[in-house]
Amino acid sequence: MMFMMLGRKRILLFCLIFISSAFNAQILESYPNGTEFYKGGRVEFYRQFHDILLKQKLKPCDDKNEFYHLEVVVYPDATIKFVKQDSSKFSNSKCTYDLTRVVLKFMKDWSPAEVDGKKEAALVKIPMFADDLFEKYVDSYLPEMYSTVPEYEGGIQEFRKKVANSIDTGRFVAKTSVRFTVETTFAINAEGKMEDVKLSRETDNKEFNEMILTAIKSIKKKWKPATYHNIPVKYHFRLPLTFNFD
Repeated sequence: MMFMMLGRKRILLFCLIFISSAFNAQILESYPNGTEFYKGGRVEFYRQFHDILLKQKLKPCDDKNEFYHLEVVVYPDATIKFVKQDSSKFSNSKCTYDLTRVVLKFMKDWSPAEVDGKKEAALVKIPMFADDLFEKYVDSYLPEMYSTVPEYEGGIQEFRKKVANSIDTGRFVAKTSVRFTVETTFAINAEGKMEDVKLSRETDNKEFNEMILTAIKSIKKKWKPATYHNIPVKYHFRLPLTFNFD
């Protein structure tokens, strides 16, 4: 998207989950909307995980409240690689962390992401609450059975409004009339604070990209965090922003 510097233009924000087919990052930040990282979907992923725990006679964790956000990259050849994480991210869930690394050695039905018919490497973030996957496991299990999403005071529309009010496109104008979408990702941590703000789809104008990131980071009000079995947990959001330049 090419810009020149000039007067104020209108902003149009849409909260639709969207991944651009033109996004050419080496590793996609997430799977295209409506696609699955595992054959049979998430239900099948957790079912196989449960079966392997039992077949390998692995032991449940002593701490029944352990929660771990597994992060792997699924490559075009359907192989995976664990994302290197700071040990502080799983220091309170070491048992669950170790279990996932054992179990995933036996899981072979990964489904690579596709963009315009081409397979791409993509990041997957999978919530793991190990205690659900032993004796407590139920058919068609999904974590959201026991979870709540983050809440912003005034609702998500109020958050969108603050984002819009924090973005000033007055310095930019496109050479021609154009409509385009950028996509941001961020997380709400267990304390209700926003973190890990990134652009998973961006423009070719660095200053414009930085303006979007700065605007979102400027919103400091805490959220009510997501919960899993009533335990506050980190939650990842995607927020598309669509702009009209006339």
